[in-house]
Order: sequence, then structure tokens, then C-alpha cells
Amino acid sequence: QFFRPQKGRDGLLITIGHVSKHKSIPVQIDLSEVAKGHMFICGMTRSGKSTFVVNLAINAMSTRPSPRIIIIDRRGEYSVLSEYGALVFDYRAFLPRPRDIQPNLLADVLADLLGVPSGDKTIRDYMVRVVSMIRRDMEKGEPVGFTPEALADYVDRLPGRIQEGTRERLRLYLDKERLERLYLLRQDRPFYDIVEVVMANPVVVVDLSTDPNIIYQHLTVAHMIRRVVYHAIERARRKEPFAAIFVVEEAQYLAPEKGMRIEVGAPEKLGVEKALVEGISQAGGYNVGFIVMTQRPAYVMKSVISQCNTILCFRLRNPNDQDTVSRYTEYGGER
Repeated sequence: QFFRPQKGRDGLLITIGHVSKHKSIPVQIDLSEVAKGHMFICGMTRSGKSTFVVNLAINAMSTRPSPRIIIIDRRGEYSVLSEYGALVFDYRAFLPRPRDIQPNLLADVLADLLGVPSGDKTIRDYMVRVVSMIRRDMEKGEPVGFTPEALADYVDRLPGRIQEGTRERLRLYLDKERLERLYLLRQDRPFYDIVEVVMANPVVVVDLSTDPNIIYQHLTVAHMIRRVVYHAIERARRKEPFAAIFVVEEAQYLAPEKGMRIEVGAPEKLGVEKALVEGISQAGGYNVGFIVMTQRPAYVMKSVISQCNTILCFRLRNPNDQDTVSRYTEYGGER
């Protein structure tokens, strides 16, 4: 009985293994509890984290009702799940369209993609104005969008007070041919709604290894988390059933602990850090759970770890990582 969840009759039990030397005693996890209380998985490379998630997903797909699982796959390790019925996507299929990105953030993203120095506040401010002008005209119903042609054209619509030298520099950055190279602005690129996809397919793998653009990766992950959480809140208001679980690989790159020098890209600026923290803090009440994974617990934001009710710890040798797990479980002592 010790190894069986107490709420097993009402839950969604997934067998993850058995007690060592006692194959007749299963060890189970209640996925309905994970969807409400989250799980933190840590362990060194090759210690079993990914294998655990693969087996969890395979077993989950065979249950009825099948839980919805979205795996953020940083290294392309989970494509094997396609053999069991999961769908594997290039993450850019969920990259938000420019019109779905807040204007100030969109201007910042374009500036970063186009190589505008972070200290060039003048050009960045004018990019915000160009994007805001287009958004305003879109809301008026004018036939315009965030296309390379429109962005280049609106540089000439800026008020005359702008110095000509500044306008010319802005033209160099917002040049139509340069903008056409940006995948974000491609009009013919595929776009899928993560909610529609996961409702039709119980397990969805979002492969981040297909393209190394960290800006696009962070934009996509933030958008997906917010979209699913918003959908869950709407379903809850209508008293309609919905549950989903995000598996977040190598969480230290999305929500790094401050001062650990592990940051890649700008997760805070692009909103992925905030989306993950807000999601894990609030979404459990709406049945959106997070399985947060890392090799280095010490490098993950502590406000993320502290919200996880279940901790699954594989082998850890680094004292800082051991200490982190010790401090965020009930076991307090080193032993």
C-alpha cells in the first residue's frame, strides 16, 4: 500500500516501475495529481530522466482517458515517441505570428534579429513607433500587416521631426530584403494552434533542436504556455473538463536562477521565464501541470522548484545540486 497513491481510485495511475527485487509491487504516479501540483525531475546526464519521461508518455497514451502531454524537447530526444502515436513538430510550427506578439516586444525581437545594438536606444525606439503605427492601422481595419513591405514603407511615414541621418539608419535595418530573410515575417510559413493540436493528439513533442535560433525558441515556448493556460482558464469558467501537462526539458535555460551565469538568450525579456513561473504558480488550479526537468537543480529558479509537489531525483554528484534538492523537500538533512 505504501507504493500506491492514496487517491488511486479517483486518479489517473501510471505505473513507472516496480520495487527493486519485488516485481509484484508496482510504483505508480497519479497524473491527475501532477496536473494539479507539478513535478520536478533532476539528475545527471544519462541518469534516466528522458527514459523515465518516454516510458511515462507511452504508458499514459494507453490509459483512458488519455492525458494531454506537451513535451518541450530541447535536444530532439523524444522522436521515438512517434512510434507509439505521438506527433513530433518542428517548434517553428508554433512560433507566434507577428500580430499575436505585443508591439513593444515585437519591436525588440525585430531589433535583436536585425542586429541593432542593445545600446542603440534611438533606433529601437523608432522601431517601436513603426510597429505601433502598423498595429494601430490594423485595428482600424486597414489592409496592412507586419510584412517586410509594410515595415519598410512605414519608415517613410514617421513624423518629419526625425533627423534624416536617423531615418536613413532605420531604413538600413528595416530594409525589405533584410526583412524577407526573417522566418518570423514569412507569410507562407505553417502555423498551428497548440490547443487544437493537443486536443486531437494526446502526446505532442515540440522539437527545439530543428533550428538554433534562441529568440524563436523562447518566443514559441512562452506563447504555447500562455495559450494552453488561457484555454484551461476559459474551460474552467465554462465548467468543461480539460487537463494538460507540459514537460519542460533543461529548465535552467528557460528559468535560470539569478547569478548562476547559465543564461542563454534573454528568457526574461522574451517572456518565457515569466510565462513558466506564472504557469507553474497558477495553472495547477486549472489542471495544467508542469514536469520540470534539469541536470543542474542549483541553476533553476527556486520559485519554480518550490511549486513542485513531487520531486523525482536521479543520481546527483554536485554538492550544490544535492543541497538544492535537500532544501526543497521535506528531508532537510544531508542523508
